[in-house]
Amino acid sequence: MAIGIAARYTTAVTRWYRWYMFVGAMLLTAGVWFGEFGVISGVMAVWFGACSGAFAGRQSERGIGMLSAVFLAITALFGALAGYGIAGDVIERRLGIADVVEIGIAAALLLMQVLLLVAVIYLSLRSHPPARGEMSGQRTGSDAAGDSAGRAAWQGIGVADRAPGQGCRAGHPQNVRC
Repeated sequence: MAIGIAARYTTAVTRWYRWYMFVGAMLLTAGVWFGEFGVISGVMAVWFGACSGAFAGRQSERGIGMLSAVFLAITALFGALAGYGIAGDVIERRLGIADVVEIGIAAALLLMQVLLLVAVIYLSLRSHPPARGEMSGQRTGSDAAGDSAGRAAWQGIGVADRAPGQGCRAGHPQNVRC
């Protein structure tokens, strides 16, 4: 059931990514022309549209969960910095009604974006589960024993091709990978 909800949410959100970017650009423009109202929510809407557009029609591709995790880290950093700035304004009591409305809009966009990014990570992990030992740091295959033949095979060179003080082929220095 959770897979269906996550898939429907990502499909619904990514379908409208152009509008999020357009409305965000309009809020930014209005914020620059008419005062500060709309700047924070405009930036959040543009970033939400950009993240949504990156996943439009690509929820089932391998590795899209990693891109979503990077976007989630950037979003968390931006949200923390915005929260720090807002907390400073609250302490100095410089917030009006318009500021509270803008903070509410930005917080709603931030919540929607976090839900989207977590849903994409969830769908990616469900459709492409990691190989055994891939996420736990275990080494697999011939490299698991730690033998030099396994490491050399992993690096793409043969142990027999290497003489002491020589690269992977005759005439190549040691620091050149073949």
